[in-house]
Amino acid sequence: MPGSQGSTGGPPPSDYRQYMGIGWVLAVSVGAGTALGVWADRRFGTSPWLTLTGLFLGMTAGFVNVFRIVFQDPKR
Repeated sequence: MPGSQGSTGGPPPSDYRQYMGIGWVLAVSVGAGTALGVWADRRFGTSPWLTLTGLFLGMTAGFVNVFRIVFQDPKR
């Protein structure tokens, strides 16, 4: 299809936009989960268990979001 490829012969630059935020999605998810766990540990005195729980929940949420971005339906 004419005009559908970038200047280097690869996919058009608009195809890369959906992947540019993957690092931020993962970092924010892990950071938010960990921060929430640290706050809860300080509040309830359960260190380090809620921090670790928040870390793992944040990692899980981050990876789920990354997989959604990577494997989303290209027709959307």
